[in-house]
Amino acid sequence: MTPLNEFGSEWTVVKLDILKKYLSFYTQALSKQNFSLIYIDGFAGTGECTVKLNGSKVTVPGSAQIALETKPPFKHLIFIEEDKAKVGELETLCEKRNAICDSIVFHGDANKQVKRVCGHLDKRSMRAVAFVDPFGMEVNWETLTSLAATECTDMIFLFSLSGLYRQAERNVKEDFDSKKAACLDRFLGTNEWRGVFYEPNRQGSLLGEPQGYRRIMDYKAMLDFAKKRMEGVFQYVSDPLLLPQKGPPQFALFLAVSNPSPKAAALARRVYKDITNKHR
Repeated sequence: MTPLNEFGSEWTVVKLDILKKYLSFYTQALSKQNFSLIYIDGFAGTGECTVKLNGSKVTVPGSAQIALETKPPFKHLIFIEEDKAKVGELETLCEKRNAICDSIVFHGDANKQVKRVCGHLDKRSMRAVAFVDPFGMEVNWETLTSLAATECTDMIFLFSLSGLYRQAERNVKEDFDSKKAACLDRFLGTNEWRGVFYEPNRQGSLLGEPQGYRRIMDYKAMLDFAKKRMEGVFQYVSDPLLLPQKGPPQFALFLAVSNPSPKAAALARRVYKDITNKHR
C-alpha cells in the first residue's frame, strides 16, 4: 500500500528538523508567561511522511507528530487538511495525545480555515506558531496577511520557488497567460510583478517594436521581491533558506514574525538564525 504522505528527500528532513527545534524553543521561551500557546498547521498531512534518503525510503515524523510531541506542550493544536483520507489519519493520531494537549482537525481548504482561525486569535492572551507548508503555490496572499494581522503569530512558510518559476515564464509572446498571471497575483498579492520581473522584448524586431516580454529577474531577485512584500505586513521576515542545499533550489523557507514588539522579533531572529545556520 502506498503511503499517504510520500514525498521529498533530505531537504524535507532539514525542514522538519528546523520546525522541531523552533517549536521547542517557542514553548520553552513562553512557558513561564501567561499565554495560551497555539499551533496551526495549514497542510498537516498524516503525521508522518516517507522520504528518500540515500536511495532508500524512510518514514519520519511529520509536522503534526512533531507538534504533538513538543515539550513543553502547546495548549491547543489545530491541524488543517483537505484530503479526507489524511484527515482520518490525523484524527487517529490526535486521539492518542488529547490527554496531554487539546487538538482538533479541520477538513477543508487551508486558506479559508487559516483565516477563520486567525479571527479567533487574541493577542492579549494568546501566542501562536503557524506552519504553512504547501506542495506548491496553493497559499493565497490574504492568508499571509491574516496571520500577520493577528500580531501574535510566528509563521514558518515554505515558499515554492519552483512553482514561481513555472508560473513566471521566461518569455511571454504577446500577453501574459491569464491563468498563470492570476496565480501570481493571488500568491504575491499584487500585479506589480509584471513590471518588475519583465521588460519588453525587442530582440528579433526589425523596427525595434516589442515582441512580447522577457523575464529579467533570476530566482534570487524574485525571492527578494517576495520577501519585501512580506516585510510590508510582518514585523520581521528572515532571509530565505534555500532547499534543497544541493542542486537547483526548489523551495525557500522563511520565518515571519507578526508580533510588533522589537524585542520579540529580535529574539525570534536570533534563535531562528542559530537553528538554520548549519544548513546555509
